[in-house]
Amino acid sequence: MLDKTSKALLEEGLQRLKAGETAHLSQVESIIHFDFSDLGRLLRNPLSRTPQVRVALRGRKVQESRYTRTTVVGRQEVNDSICPERIAKLISQGATVTLDSLELSVPEVAEVCQLFEDQLQRPCLATAYITPANVEGLAPHIDEEDVMMVQTAGSKHWRYGQPEPGVGTMSRIIEGDYPNLTQSGLLQTGGLITLPSGTPHSGTSSSKGSIHITFSVERPRYGKLFSQLLSKTVESSAFPSKLHEQLPFDNYQPPLNEYIEPIISALEHQLQESSKETCETSAQWNERIEDIYASWDAVTFGAVTVKLKESFTLNSVDENTTRIRTMTSGLQATVSRELETTLRTLLDRKRLDHVDVDKFPILSTLAGYGVVSANPTSEKHIP
Repeated sequence: MLDKTSKALLEEGLQRLKAGETAHLSQVESIIHFDFSDLGRLLRNPLSRTPQVRVALRGRKVQESRYTRTTVVGRQEVNDSICPERIAKLISQGATVTLDSLELSVPEVAEVCQLFEDQLQRPCLATAYITPANVEGLAPHIDEEDVMMVQTAGSKHWRYGQPEPGVGTMSRIIEGDYPNLTQSGLLQTGGLITLPSGTPHSGTSSSKGSIHITFSVERPRYGKLFSQLLSKTVESSAFPSKLHEQLPFDNYQPPLNEYIEPIISALEHQLQESSKETCETSAQWNERIEDIYASWDAVTFGAVTVKLKESFTLNSVDENTTRIRTMTSGLQATVSRELETTLRTLLDRKRLDHVDVDKFPILSTLAGYGVVSANPTSEKHIP
C-alpha cells in the first residue's frame, strides 16, 4: 500500500505532467519497493516469460534464446521461461533488462497505475528498466507517451530538455550530437521525474547500478479519433445509404461533392454518440470482468430473459454465416444464419423472454462482454 507521503508526491508529479511540465521531485524513502532482490524473485518464477522480459546489450537486442530455458508449467513444457542465471550474467556484461507490464505482477505498481488512471482517465502501463553500473541507456530520444520515472533502487543521472512545442511527436532516437539537453539531475531512490510527451532525454546509471520504473500514458491522436469516428459512421444507420452502392467499372473517379454535406451530417451525429463514451480504466475493466462472470453464471440456466444493453450490427458473410459487431466495444463474432433471426428480433424489441441459451451459445458471449443482460426465467439448467 502506498503511504500518504508517497501518494502526495505522485499526485504532485501527475499535476506537473498534466500541465506539460518537466519536474524532478524526491523524498527520503522509496515510493515503490522494487530492488534487485525483488527482481530476482520475479525472474525465478517459472511463469516469468517472454515477451514480458527483454534484454539489450550495447544498443542491440539480445536473442531470447540467450536468456530463456525450457521448463514445465502445469503438464506442458514451455521453452521461453526466463533463466535468472543467464540474465544475471548478461547484466554483469553490461546488458540492460526491461520488464514490461510490471503492473500485472507487482501489486504496489498496479496501485500506482490505478492512481494514474484515476487522475488522467487513460490506461497506464508500467515498465521496469534494470541497468548495470555506469551504463548509458538509450541514446538521447523522445517518447510519444507522457511518462513519469520512479527510481526504486540505486540512482541514475538524467539529462533532458524542453518538450517539443505543438506537434504530436512520435517516439524516436535523436541522431547525432543533440545540444538541447540543458537540464540534468541525479535521480536517487525514492525520487521521480516527469517527462511530458516529446521531451528529449537520456540517462546513465551510477556506480551501483539502477532500477527505475516508467509509468507511461498515451494520449489519443486526433487523426486516430477521426479514423475511428469515420469507421463507426460508415457502419451507422445515419450514413447515406447511396454511398454503399458499387462503382461502375468505367467510372473510377465519380464526382463526390454531392456527398460531402450528408457525410458531414452523419459524422456530426456519430460524434454526438461518441462523446457519450468514456475511456475504460483498469478499475472499470475489473468491474466489467466481474459482470462478465456474473452474466456467464446467469446463462447456465435453461432459459433466460435477454435484454439489449449495447447496439450491434449484423452483416451477412455467406449463406450460412453472419458477422456481428458491437457499436461501442468493438466485439466481433461470426454466428449462424439461424441465430441471425433471433438477434434481429432482439435489436427490434430490445428484449427477448424465455430464450433457450443451449440453442444460441453466442448469447453467452454477448452477455460476457456486457452487450446483453441475461436473467434466469426457469429452474437452473444442470449440464
